[in-house]
Amino acid sequence: RSGAKHPPERDMLSAKMMGLSRSGILYAAAVSSICGGLLGCRRMERPVIAIITATTAQEVWESARVEASRIANTWGWDTFSNGPSREDDILRQIQIMDKEVKMGVAGIILAPDHAVALISPVRAAVGKNIPVAILDNPLAASPKKDVVFVLNDNVATGRIAAKRVAPY
Repeated sequence: RSGAKHPPERDMLSAKMMGLSRSGILYAAAVSSICGGLLGCRRMERPVIAIITATTAQEVWESARVEASRIANTWGWDTFSNGPSREDDILRQIQIMDKEVKMGVAGIILAPDHAVALISPVRAAVGKNIPVAILDNPLAASPKKDVVFVLNDNVATGRIAAKRVAPY
């Protein structure tokens, strides 16, 4: 896709991402990936993006959810957010994921609790042509056409680089 132009909406979204928190940027990128990938889709009702967080018990996820909802709304999309009440409740996150796939949401933004346990639910979503954006934690799977990873931790990257360069 060398030289391909993004839709004007995506350029506008990129401009709006300036000044967002790290989690807000992650969600904005995920919303952009899902919405941008489905621009040709014509639906009578507003499409819904399911946001499935690692837990509902941390404030960082709430602020990120609010930002994702705001950005999705600028695209004319709705969001639905859910997640387990405990970060170690992997089974609950899988159940939520399975439910959203059965409901036929237009896209899923997932912050997986476990690198392996959520591979099958992600494959089930892709099997039903539901794009998935993986956030914050890597999933032990490769990115594909309908699976995009949005991972970034600049602080950790800086620490690792400093430790590796320091001896020289």
